[in-house]
Amino acid sequence: MATEKGIQTYFLTITILPQKSGLNLRNLIHGINDTFENFAGNVKVVYKFKVSGEARVIAVVDVPYIVAFENFIEALWDLGSVDISSVPLLHYDIFARNLGVAEDIASLPDPVLLKDNLYWLEFEIDYQGKTLDAFLDLWKREAEYVLTPRARGETTLIPYKTLGQRKVHVFINNPFAGKLDKATFELPIVIENGHNIQARAKGVQFLVEYIKDHPLKK
Repeated sequence: MATEKGIQTYFLTITILPQKSGLNLRNLIHGINDTFENFAGNVKVVYKFKVSGEARVIAVVDVPYIVAFENFIEALWDLGSVDISSVPLLHYDIFARNLGVAEDIASLPDPVLLKDNLYWLEFEIDYQGKTLDAFLDLWKREAEYVLTPRARGETTLIPYKTLGQRKVHVFINNPFAGKLDKATFELPIVIENGHNIQARAKGVQFLVEYIKDHPLKK
């Protein structure tokens, strides 16, 4: 669902770097979460996740004031052994409408993600061998294919497009990994353009759930 006018949405990746002397991963992740909470009045967290099995936190944030965002990023850097990247996002409903997808499919509130069986999918899409018009027509059909069952309440997924790039992030609930894997091969853009697609999948958990299950050691 699109953000309010004047608010920019960013995708953050916060990677905790290994140190020769070792580090306290749990403490650092708590520090990252505390920083999000300390800046809650200036940087609105839409989603924040711990990547399962990795020393990495990802987040989607809405930013009304760039100065506050820079201060927030600086506070994250102050934690020490982290690498941070941020890229602006376009809400997928805006992109879908730009492609010509009908309002009643594209412009609906985001579904509520559940804490179990939660995945983060990334798709990088090229179109070698296709004209731009043919590629955009294919992407329109892809958007309709993905968003129509979501509009019917049949799937729980939230897609974002990276601004100015052919890259899509998707957060999705699916209790059956095999079905999710099969579904990725049934996408129109994969069937017709699969040689130009790079896909990655990660399990994620809500950061608040990680914090709850991994309290600081006394």
